[in-house]
Amino acid sequence: MISDRQPGRVVVFASDEDDMGVALPSEDLRVVLAPVDLLWARLDRSVTRKLVEAAARSELKQVVGFAGQTNGPKILADRLARRLEEQMRLGKPIVDPVGWLIGRGLSQRQLCAEPRCD
Repeated sequence: MISDRQPGRVVVFASDEDDMGVALPSEDLRVVLAPVDLLWARLDRSVTRKLVEAAARSELKQVVGFAGQTNGPKILADRLARRLEEQMRLGKPIVDPVGWLIGRGLSQRQLCAEPRCD
């Protein structure tokens, strides 16, 4: 962080943080995790962010396997957007963002035997 030398005020100039000083996801996952940026902002520890990034990369690898490198990130981002919309429609708050992202948001639902089902 670089201070602008005014007491009580710190301005952050870093490519890995947004305007509010929140650490952004790794560059390769920003498209994937964009729909859940408010949940990401609640991950206040680097270890939890790394855990979510590892889960996102693992799921992205699966999606890329059947959808290709070009379409994979968008498909996974769309999945996260759908899941978040479902959660909002239920009217239930997300109390544990890490648990929700890993257990509900990112994970593929196996409603059929075909890996492309979601």
